[in-house]
Amino acid sequence: MRRCIVLLLISLSSTLCCAELATQTLNMPTARYFSYMAIQGLKDAAQNAKAGGKISDADYACISNVQIDALALTINNVLAEHFSKDEIKPLDDFYGSDLGKKFAGYTIQQARIRAGTPVPATESIELTQDEIEIVNSLVKTASAIKLQAMIETIKLGAGQKLTEIRNACSS
Repeated sequence: MRRCIVLLLISLSSTLCCAELATQTLNMPTARYFSYMAIQGLKDAAQNAKAGGKISDADYACISNVQIDALALTINNVLAEHFSKDEIKPLDDFYGSDLGKKFAGYTIQQARIRAGTPVPATESIELTQDEIEIVNSLVKTASAIKLQAMIETIKLGAGQKLTEIRNACSS
């Protein structure tokens, strides 16, 4: 219980101290996408660790309850430092769209497949040729190229926050 309260306090402190920057990208779809990817990776790693007896049930439960917003504001702040509203708009438009959300699920699915985790056929996500073309068009935009160039910066900011989250969940 104490771990979950600490985790909640970390999330709230990020929300309070960064609320002004967070408004720069209303709804933060790009930040939420990267947060989703990182949080889902953390949850998958915790599930594997639990299956291998490497973490306690309490730690696993704590990590399983981490929400996307626990990391989205941190990533949004990194993006706000490097992108103008006009630069982030095409990315937010994509990641906030139905296709962007589908792409997030597809990306997680592909990561799980690369990690050797079977994906049930009923949960399989496939992109149509038209959707692939839209994604390919997006990655050629100046905003996406800039985003790709700063992935390590995003990972660094997110990594520090993920470490806080993991530490808050450790018994």
